[in-house]
Amino acid sequence: MILQRLSFQGYRPSGNAEDVVKAWMLPLTGIVFAVSIGAFYHFGYKITAAIWAITYAAFLASFLVTFSSSVRVISSSWLIFLYPLCALLSIAWSESPSVTLYKAPQLAMTFLIAVIIAMHVSIESTLKVLFILLFSTAILSILSIQLNLGLAYTEHGGIRGVFSHKNTLGSLMVVLFILSIAFFGSGRWRMSSLLAGVSALYLIFLSNSATSLLAFIFVAFLFCVFYMFKTYSANIRTFIMIIVVLVFLISFQYLIISDFDLIRYVLNFLGRNETLTGRTILWRLAEQEISSRPILGYGFGAYWAKESRVLQATMLINMVIPATTEGGFFFHNSLFELAINVGVLGAATYVTFYFLTMWRVFSIFTRRNDFIFVAPVLIGMYLLLLSVVESALFAQHSIHNILLVIFFLRCGAQELSSGHGHVTEPGRFHEVQETDR
Repeated sequence: MILQRLSFQGYRPSGNAEDVVKAWMLPLTGIVFAVSIGAFYHFGYKITAAIWAITYAAFLASFLVTFSSSVRVISSSWLIFLYPLCALLSIAWSESPSVTLYKAPQLAMTFLIAVIIAMHVSIESTLKVLFILLFSTAILSILSIQLNLGLAYTEHGGIRGVFSHKNTLGSLMVVLFILSIAFFGSGRWRMSSLLAGVSALYLIFLSNSATSLLAFIFVAFLFCVFYMFKTYSANIRTFIMIIVVLVFLISFQYLIISDFDLIRYVLNFLGRNETLTGRTILWRLAEQEISSRPILGYGFGAYWAKESRVLQATMLINMVIPATTEGGFFFHNSLFELAINVGVLGAATYVTFYFLTMWRVFSIFTRRNDFIFVAPVLIGMYLLLLSVVESALFAQHSIHNILLVIFFLRCGAQELSSGHGHVTEPGRFHEVQETDR
């Protein structure tokens, strides 16, 4: 029942103004995706801030035009706004109220923008916009690298393409790879998706991001599993799974008998030390800091606002490897970052939202024959992996949060539809057909 209560309560354009909103929503979605992945990074902060300001104005106008429908959607999907609400309330106890007052409303606007996009744009169209955007940035990144342009490299020599950091390049190319195999597997844009997948792999290896490389292996394995369950008969699936389990058990037994240190071997292979480039040091620091203010946290965005904390973290990491504050300091773990910002209670709201979203995307994937629905599943599971070593799921203006909100709402609408894409309940969200190619 909770899945039905937390779903669209009906949106249908009913006037000229609402038709205009719907007509412009696809290009607006492209702009939101572009600025949220940092595609305008090399244009400077002022340009990026100006684009966000224009985007805010456009989506607030869309919200007002579709006010009654938007309010119904928000009220029926209140769960996704618990985390932004915790961030806004944290202004009252924040260590740096001015910082929280600046960042928390941005987080709330990020979620509101995602809701408005979900009201007008189908999952397939959302994935197409993201695919086109990421493929374009991949081409530009390859060109900038081949032309040896300065913007393609960090000051430390890392390859970042058109993005701000090599990890950003690597992580977004993993998403492009996911979209490529989803489109290819579903019979859409076969040539484009093949070229995009090859480009994504090329940039993942060039980025030298160990996280992205491991994520690619993880995603490729999951894709094989999901493709097998979608295409093979039950007997063949059972046979393959038995073989996989036997290989795993034999390998595990070998590791025990031989006393082989798999973790050390993988780290050496990837050229990383045992601190995961200083991450384990930050995680120990996070555990200590959370114990001081476990329930409510330090206020959204407030912890790293104090220069003394940045200096302390830099000093701790410098004892092992050279540290840098390039791009700001984070704990490189989403759960730690959530607990620091809004406490255990706030983190619990986001974790609940995430797992309910994953329940929905898995449900749609298993019930629909269209393989395009593997993309939300793989993206969601990739974000779970990414959140272990990066602060991927807590920030304002995050493409990850926008996608999760869209998946939550659109898959909720899909659950209320029949196998042919028609709404089964009067007054429910009407545009649920996702099989157009």
